[in-house]
Amino acid sequence: MIQKQLSLLGDCITTYKGEGVLTLKDGFSISCTFEAGQLKQGDVFLFCDCSALTVSSFYTPAHKFEGTTTQGYAFASIDNIIQTDQEAGIHIYFLRSGTVRIAKQTFPQKVRYGVTNLIIKHPLRIQINHKGIIQQLVIEPVHNYDFLEKTYSPYVANRERYALDQGTIDTYLDAKAESDYLQIRGIKLAVAMEVLKDIFLNLSDTPVAEFVTKPNRFKKVIAQLKDAILPVFSNHSLKITAETLSEKLPDINRRTFREILDDIFKQIDLQLTEGDTQRFIQSRNSLVHTGRFKSEEKARGSDTEPLIDEFCFLMSVLDKVFLRLLEYHGQYIDRRVPSQPNPYAHI
Repeated sequence: MIQKQLSLLGDCITTYKGEGVLTLKDGFSISCTFEAGQLKQGDVFLFCDCSALTVSSFYTPAHKFEGTTTQGYAFASIDNIIQTDQEAGIHIYFLRSGTVRIAKQTFPQKVRYGVTNLIIKHPLRIQINHKGIIQQLVIEPVHNYDFLEKTYSPYVANRERYALDQGTIDTYLDAKAESDYLQIRGIKLAVAMEVLKDIFLNLSDTPVAEFVTKPNRFKKVIAQLKDAILPVFSNHSLKITAETLSEKLPDINRRTFREILDDIFKQIDLQLTEGDTQRFIQSRNSLVHTGRFKSEEKARGSDTEPLIDEFCFLMSVLDKVFLRLLEYHGQYIDRRVPSQPNPYAHI
């Protein structure tokens, strides 16, 4: 069965849909609806739906394609259009290149350039000319090849296991972006740890235990617990109902965040001092439950230094966690002390 949707070929960087005209090498032109886009690995595909035409099946090679997207953009491709499949009026082409021209009076919101597998010793200067506007770009050489060599293979091996390319790293990096209030960035760091916790609780091979005992086994004693606890509440005139107990008692069977955290650190071979572990948990609890740093309980007025210190501490712990997820051992920059980052720290 032919794949009639571009998304079925794989994850796409971007896609465009609209209407256009496919011109064959014999000069014959065919109107169609289309979908075009680029997959993450770089391949560009074009789907032309000609099923509405009387003559929807043809085998003459295509010369060019010109279309207008639903956003009003012009999409075009000339030559090197290779047909890979067709069925029921759907023609699929592999494109060597495709050009998207933004409609007049609209402006791009983001431009992305990607350069991979490139080793340079000196800064590489690139000049880009877009509609007469010349932009100078500089690609700086990467000096820490040791980090790349040590972590690339573990990244590939653990990418699916830890969902590294499905939001895990993005959540962590988003917390480092300086576009939000400090408390929001702190909450994002706590969320990054929660995302990791959920991943480890659901690992297919060696999951971290979430419960003290199996939930079904614990469920059998909830009725007995209610019968024993409710009279105590009644004797002290506490208005806690059996329904409330039924909701709350299962939580007794959940392991503490500290216990789960210890197991995660053990799996990734990360060691923290007892003081750092307690500080991390207290900060995480405060951010998760109140939306504020633990240090704000004692901070006065506009004194933000304790908050910055706490944020940098949290960030330093998450730095270590993600370095260990990549199985990295070696030198790194420890930014635990805001004004004195340590470029010679080791993990």
